[in-house]
Amino acid sequence: MQIPAKGASIESVLKEVEQLKNGDQAHSPTFRPRGGGAEEVASKAFAMSIWTNALDPTMTPSALTLETEIVAMLAAQLGGDAETSGNFTSGGTESVMLAVKTARDWARAKNPGITRPQMVMPMTAHPCFRKAAHYLNIELVVTPVLDDTFQADVGKMREAITDQTVLLVGSAPCFSPGVVDPISEIAAVAQEHDIACHVDGCIGGFILSLYRGLGHPVPEYDFRVPGVTSISLDPHKYGFAPLGASAVLFKNADIRKHALFTCTGWPGYTLVNPTVQSSRSAGPLTATWALYKHLGLEGYHQIAGKLKQASDQMIAGLQDIPELQLLGQPVIPIMVVASGQVDIFRVSDEMKHRGWWMFPQLKCQNIPRTLHLMITLQNAGRIDEWLKDFRESLEVVKSTPFADELAPLRQAIDSIDFDQVSDQEIMDLLGMVGLTGGGMPGDIAGIYGILDDLPTDVTDRVVTLFYNELNRYRPQGS
Repeated sequence: MQIPAKGASIESVLKEVEQLKNGDQAHSPTFRPRGGGAEEVASKAFAMSIWTNALDPTMTPSALTLETEIVAMLAAQLGGDAETSGNFTSGGTESVMLAVKTARDWARAKNPGITRPQMVMPMTAHPCFRKAAHYLNIELVVTPVLDDTFQADVGKMREAITDQTVLLVGSAPCFSPGVVDPISEIAAVAQEHDIACHVDGCIGGFILSLYRGLGHPVPEYDFRVPGVTSISLDPHKYGFAPLGASAVLFKNADIRKHALFTCTGWPGYTLVNPTVQSSRSAGPLTATWALYKHLGLEGYHQIAGKLKQASDQMIAGLQDIPELQLLGQPVIPIMVVASGQVDIFRVSDEMKHRGWWMFPQLKCQNIPRTLHLMITLQNAGRIDEWLKDFRESLEVVKSTPFADELAPLRQAIDSIDFDQVSDQEIMDLLGMVGLTGGGMPGDIAGIYGILDDLPTDVTDRVVTLFYNELNRYRPQGS
């Protein structure tokens, strides 16, 4: 494919975009604001700064003002003070990357004996910490979670600390199974050893602060906890900002300075980067600031109240379904369910046929295969409808024998030594079920069932090869 020799009209280009977007999941969880002009103000503010580069504050001082004011507003929500500093980033992964880099460099500044930096985290911490460890050459030590609450086992984290440990990690809450780790205990251990403690509040740190403002009980998780040195959270999740809006906050500027990258030893401009990016659009930054100003705490508390009510309704409904197990104690509008009686992956397929989209999740150590449920403003008013469809889907799965169309693939996999098999042989296996040549799976129960029985390293390899094949341009009709 080449850039067209002659440009097309605005109308035809936008029509083509619209046609492409028709294939997107209509009911996948999104964090768009609803009503009250919030979407309008965010969209217009985004457009006002779409061409503004936040790279150099001497050229675009507006971006610097917007960033520092957003950080100050978030610090106020998270128990920070005038010393709290931070950076606006493109997403939770970048925020975590900066937090991990900062912990590593802060530790080295205090202790030159840190030559093999280590990070200790529970197995429920988001994979972006694993990515950060991989990119930043940090040894990752993963500890188990408790069987009853699925929270971090702080005793095991304490045992994992060595003289090379630079960071302890806790989640508030974790993406799956959606529970808040005992942050006070983790931070106390970090403080004892004079190492950093990062709280990953990307998905729920902001709405937890809103719940607290409404008087709901919230576990201690932020800068009010002694020993917490950094927090990440995403305005583009339950802050309802456009995608590309995240932040990482540090207890003080002395810690935050280790997040910066500076270079003056080249013949170009003086470079100081507060994020992984250099050039970065100020669009998400401006939209987030505009949303905060437009909605105010009153508007956000109204949203949080609606979501809390919907969440309580969903939890009550799920607990009334005997085939389900609700894992842990959900604290924000996300929850995870398992089942020892039905194939939860088949239930996911049935729900997709009814227009609902959820995350199917493979089993991991002491956490069984699950479905991840997320309530947003798009579905908060449809809980009764969702529960009705879910009960019907359960009945279909219970009453219908599973036609295992992947039995030949399953048998082939059982006889394979994956340490010896080539990438091409794996691709041939994927081709047996139509997962090559750019094909996307329809129903996933059979495929996920196979993946769920494979070792994690093998699953990683299979998914990598599938995506590497999927993410290639192919002419239409080929």
